[in-house]
Amino acid sequence: MENWIRNELKELVAFEPTDISPQLQARALFKMFITGEALSEGEEFRLMLPMEHDVYELKSADLRFFGWFYRPSVFIAVAADTMERVHTIAGLSSAYRNAVSAARASIDLDPPKYIEGASIRHVFSI
Repeated sequence: MENWIRNELKELVAFEPTDISPQLQARALFKMFITGEALSEGEEFRLMLPMEHDVYELKSADLRFFGWFYRPSVFIAVAADTMERVHTIAGLSSAYRNAVSAARASIDLDPPKYIEGASIRHVFSI
């Protein structure tokens, strides 16, 4: 994912010409998360289906970041892509969900490795 952020993200243009650049969208999304601003469920994040995987997607107009909540307000991102690709390439969203699950299983973290059955109250300090 680091390579995607360093190389691909800076080359992306907004899908809608009136939107800010994807690079600024990423900066704004992560700033909101880091500073504890409330993110809108559905618009800026969502729990991916099937829910029992406990994989989340942080979202902006043009970007998708896939990962999990290790602890409240601690998001570990594994993959990122554009909204357009995720919505037009069949199975891509599921592939990212599976990649997150596999990465989580392979990392040696203090248990529990993720917040199971989390609601918005479990993952964000609200």
